[in-house]
Amino acid sequence: MEREYLARSWAGHSLQLQHARLLAQHGSFRMMESDQAVWLIVDCKTGVLAALRLLEKDPHVSKVKVTGDGPNFVLKTACLVGDYEIRLRLTEDPVPMARATVRVTTRQPAKLDPSAREILATDLRHRPLDEGLLFTTQTGSNSGHAFVAANDATVFYFQNLTALGPYSALTGANLRGCVGVEWPALGLCLPSGERPLPKGVTVVISDAFLRVTGSSDRGEATRAVEFLEGLAWAYRKTAPPPGKWFDWTRAAERILAELGKSRACVRKIRGKAFLNAYVGSDDKPPESMVQAAVQVALCEYEGWQLEPHPLMKRLEGNLEAFFLKDLGTMARWLPGEKFLKTDRGEEQETERMDSWYLLHTMMNLGRLAASGKKAEQKLFLECLEYTIKTAHHFQHDWPVFYHRKTLKVLKREVAEGLGGERDAAGLYAHVMLQAWDLTADRRYLGEAEAAASKLTGLGFGMLYQTNNTVHTAVALARLWKATGNSLYRELSLVCMASVLSHLWMWEPARPGNSWSTYMGLPPLHDAPYIAPYEEAEVFAASRVYLSEMGDQIPLSLVELWVEYGKHLISRAAYYLPEMLPADGICDSPHEGVIDRSLPVPLEDLYASVEPAGQVGQELYGAGLALTLATRTFHRWHDVPFMVWAAVPLAGAEFSADGKRPSKVVIRFKLVGPESHRHGLRIIPNSRRRGKNKFKVWREEPGKRRAMLKPVVTKDGHFVFEAAGSARIEIVWLRK
Repeated sequence: MEREYLARSWAGHSLQLQHARLLAQHGSFRMMESDQAVWLIVDCKTGVLAALRLLEKDPHVSKVKVTGDGPNFVLKTACLVGDYEIRLRLTEDPVPMARATVRVTTRQPAKLDPSAREILATDLRHRPLDEGLLFTTQTGSNSGHAFVAANDATVFYFQNLTALGPYSALTGANLRGCVGVEWPALGLCLPSGERPLPKGVTVVISDAFLRVTGSSDRGEATRAVEFLEGLAWAYRKTAPPPGKWFDWTRAAERILAELGKSRACVRKIRGKAFLNAYVGSDDKPPESMVQAAVQVALCEYEGWQLEPHPLMKRLEGNLEAFFLKDLGTMARWLPGEKFLKTDRGEEQETERMDSWYLLHTMMNLGRLAASGKKAEQKLFLECLEYTIKTAHHFQHDWPVFYHRKTLKVLKREVAEGLGGERDAAGLYAHVMLQAWDLTADRRYLGEAEAAASKLTGLGFGMLYQTNNTVHTAVALARLWKATGNSLYRELSLVCMASVLSHLWMWEPARPGNSWSTYMGLPPLHDAPYIAPYEEAEVFAASRVYLSEMGDQIPLSLVELWVEYGKHLISRAAYYLPEMLPADGICDSPHEGVIDRSLPVPLEDLYASVEPAGQVGQELYGAGLALTLATRTFHRWHDVPFMVWAAVPLAGAEFSADGKRPSKVVIRFKLVGPESHRHGLRIIPNSRRRGKNKFKVWREEPGKRRAMLKPVVTKDGHFVFEAAGSARIEIVWLRK
C-alpha cells in the first residue's frame, strides 16, 4: 500500500510540474511553483531532470517572493505554521551543484507532518522515471546522503543533518536513517518528532546539497570518484573546525604504565603474560588478535621513542602459544583455556574461526616480521600454507564463520542476500603481498592478484569491516605499483568510496553534552557506534594509502582522509572514560568492567546520547594513543624538540651541525589540498624550555616565502598554521 500511495503522490506532483509557473531561471536551474509545491529543477543534460521540492504548499501559503538574479536566490513565503525562507546557492563549476537551505519561523506551536522524499527523478516532460540504480544511501547514523544513477546521469544528494540539530533537539526527532531512496524519489524524509515546535523559534528543516553529472562512463571507479567529489564539496561547506589539541604522547605514556601493572588488563598463564580483550574480561581465553594488535602499535612506538619499552619485553613470545602445529595456523582463543560464561557470543567456540580474524592476525604477524621480529616472522611463514589452502577452498569468497579443521562453512552470509565477508579477499591480498616482500617469491604476488580479481563488481557494497577495507585499498595500491595494472588503482578508489559512504559527517544534537563523533567511522558495515581500534587502524592505513598513491589520487579523496585525521586526533580523546561525564558511561558493560581510573578507551561511542562503553573498555584499542602519537608527533635523533602536525608530512629532512648540535634545520611539505589550513606545533624538550630560539619559514602555493612568528603557549609550544601543500622550514638555534 505504501508503494502505491507514493506512486500516486509523485504522479500528482509530476502532473502539477507540467503546468507549473517559472519563478526564476539560472543556467541549468529553474525555480518553479505548482499548486502543491515550490521546486528547483536541475537539468542533468542526459534526458533526466532532478526536481528538488523546496516547499510543500498548503492552501494558506502566501505568494512566493523571489529576490536575487543568480547564482544566489532567496525565496520567502508564509502560511499558518509560520514564515519560510529558502536560500539557494547555485553553481555550474565544474558541474551543476545546488545548496538549498529552508528555515521556518513558527507563528504558533507546530508539529510538522512527516514529509515525502525531497527529490523526484523525471524525464524532460516531468514524468517519474521507472528505473534507477542505487549505489549508496544513509543507513543508521551514517551521513545523510543518497547517490543514484538514471540513464547516463548520476545524482549526489547530501543533507546537512548538523543544521537540523536544533529542530531535532526541540522536537525529539530522530535523524538516523531519515535520508533514503524510494525510487523515483530520494532524499530527506523529515521526521515529525515527539513534540511540536514552540512558537517563535527559527529552525532549519532542510539543508540540501545536490550535485548532478552526466557521463556515458559507467565504470565503478568513475562512480566512486563522483561520490567522493560530492562528499568533499559538502564537507567544505558544512565542516566545523577540529576540536581542541590533545597530547597523545602523554596519553600513550599513561596507558602503557597502567598496562604494565593492572591485573584487570594483563594476566599470566603458564608463565607468559597475555592481554585481556577488555578490562576485567578474564572469563574467556586470551585472543591472538588482541596480542598482535597491541604489539604492532607498541613496536611502532618503540621505533618512534628510539628505545625499547618494558611492556614489549613482558609480552614477547606470547603469540607462539596460539600456534597450532597440527594445522599450521594460529588459534583465535588460547589453546587449553576454557570459557567460563554460559552465555556466549556466536564466535566463542574453540573450533570456530571468523574469516577476517585469521587474515588480520596474519597481517599483524607480517607487520611484526617486517619490523625485524624473528619469532613472529617464523610464525607468519609457517602459517602461509594453511592460509592459502583456506582461500582456495573458499575460492576467495570468505564466509563469516567456518570450522578451522574441516573448513566447513558455519555461517555463510552476514545477512540473507548480502554475502560473506566481502573485503576479506582484499585482506588476503595484503597478507600475500607481505609474504612476497619477505620472501621475494612471486607465487605470493600471483596469489594477491587472484584474490584482488574477486573484488570487481562489489562497488559500494565492498565494506564488511571498515579497517579491513582500508587495508584492502592499500594492498590494491601496492598491486597497481607492482604490476602497472590500472584495474587495481581503480578498485582501490572503489574501496575508499565504500568506506567513506559510512562516514558520520554530521554532529547530532546532544543538549548538555559536549563530546563529538563528527567524521567518525563505524567498525562494521552495520555497527551503531564508532570504535577506537578500528579508527586507529583506519587512520594509520589511510596515511599509508596516501603515501603509496602519491599524486595519482583524486584531490577529493586526499582532502577527505586528511580532514578525517584532523578531526580524529581531537575527538578520539572522548574514547577515554575520564573525558566523559560519569552518567554518560554504561555501568554494566557486556564485556568485563568499566574502570574510569584507567586510561583505556571505551569500545563504543554513539551518535545519540546513549551511554558509551556498552560493549566494554577495549584493551586492544589501547594502541589508539600510540598510533596517534607516532603519526602526529615527529621526532628525530638528537633533535631537542618535536614537530606536531595535524596532517601528514612529505619529504621531511633535517640537518644538524654535529652530535651535540647548536643548529638544526628541518624541512617538509604538508600533505593536503590548498583550500584548508592546518595546525602545527614545535614542542621543545621539557628540560630545554626557554632555552630555544626558532626561526620558521612558510612558503604556500602561489605566495612568497615568509618568516612567521609562532604563538607561544603556556606550555612553551610554538604554534602556527599553514595551507595544504605548503613548504615549511624550521631552524633551531641553541641559546
